[in-house]
Amino acid sequence: MARAQAAQARVLADAADLGMRRVAELVSVSSREAELPVRALAAELGVAANMSDRTVQRRMNDAAVLAEAFPATFDAWDAGRIGAGHVAVIMEHGLPLVDAEARSEFEAAALARAEGTTPGRLGSALARLAESLQPRSLAERHREARASRGACVRDLGDGMAEFTSVQPAVLAHAMHDRITQQAKAIKNADPGDVRTVDQIRADLVADMLLTTTPTVETGAGLSDGFGGLGAIRGIVNVTVPALALAGVTDEPAGLAGRCPIDPATARQLAGHATGWERVLADPITGCVLAVDRYTPSADMKRFLRARDQHCRFPGWRVSDRLCKGCLLLMEGRR
Repeated sequence: MARAQAAQARVLADAADLGMRRVAELVSVSSREAELPVRALAAELGVAANMSDRTVQRRMNDAAVLAEAFPATFDAWDAGRIGAGHVAVIMEHGLPLVDAEARSEFEAAALARAEGTTPGRLGSALARLAESLQPRSLAERHREARASRGACVRDLGDGMAEFTSVQPAVLAHAMHDRITQQAKAIKNADPGDVRTVDQIRADLVADMLLTTTPTVETGAGLSDGFGGLGAIRGIVNVTVPALALAGVTDEPAGLAGRCPIDPATARQLAGHATGWERVLADPITGCVLAVDRYTPSADMKRFLRARDQHCRFPGWRVSDRLCKGCLLLMEGRR
């Protein structure tokens, strides 16, 4: 199936290349006329595949970018060693790397990891890999990127609208974790509640935003001037290099199983942590070697959480704190 999908993508990449060569042959035409060769090819392919020309043109563009920027990935897809999901994840994390040498290094390492895991689990590994190859530190880029935070509403029709908010990763995951825990508590307390957990989450967000008054904690030392981390009361598992925690380096920390976060945020969270777990990892492979706590059963739980960060079942990325199967396993009941 992967080889068939790759063969289709090759046709689209060839079509994009043909369209661009036809555009290059045109002389003194407007920008609108210059689009016509590519749009004509997309329309021809769309009729044959029962798809809109815009959809085909978008897929042509994606295939052309893949062929140009990630040729080894295209070859691996051709050979059936990876699937379309792996390709999408590799492109998502690799395209921000503008340096050709760094992107080539990223692609080689990404393919080695992709052949032995699912696309969902590949994403978090490639996020850390891409981060290590960035010419600018995450701390520097985060200072610029968090200026894009905001909230907006988009009408969906049928009397519905979508409310979205762009936040720093730590705050976004903490907010989602909090409403998830509250939604499950409500569901468990009232078996007669017919709402789904997702519906309860949506109702909780509306209740909180419409009925609470914002406050700023003073003296907590957690506010960064961009929303304040002092409001987080959930359990946050952050992996941070010791030298970065001490302020010696700007190596990024990791929000367990999710994404890299800036070291300043990690230091603020660590400074108010009620307990510490030292995780010893191989400096080359990153594999967890030990966790220095002394009660065997508790050590096993911490080791598994530090090593896996989420349920290990293929394609399942629920946190091990929330996955019932993982909790039973760590309790010795499975």
